[in-house]
Amino acid sequence: MPAQAWYFARSTAAGRTRTLRGMDGSEQARVARALALGVLHDAALGERVVVRAHDGDGARDALGELAARTPDSVTIDTRRGPVRVALADVVAAKRVPPPPAPRPR
Repeated sequence: MPAQAWYFARSTAAGRTRTLRGMDGSEQARVARALALGVLHDAALGERVVVRAHDGDGARDALGELAARTPDSVTIDTRRGPVRVALADVVAAKRVPPPPAPRPR
């Protein structure tokens, strides 16, 4: 098997993740983006997710509940309000556990 095609897969509690090895950066980015779009496609509305997307010269993260999904975007309800993220800009996404309970003072 060529080194470019080799990858290591493992199962986690959140689902199946892949650690890519032996791939160049653009190939890793392409596979990571495909996995992220799969997460957003499979996540149920109301599920807590974090999405990283290109924003001009940098990137931005949206952490919150998946509120809406259209063919070209997702909307995440964050603490600061709803954030619309174009799927064309998505770099990475994953499901995340609920926030921790507030600590007593």
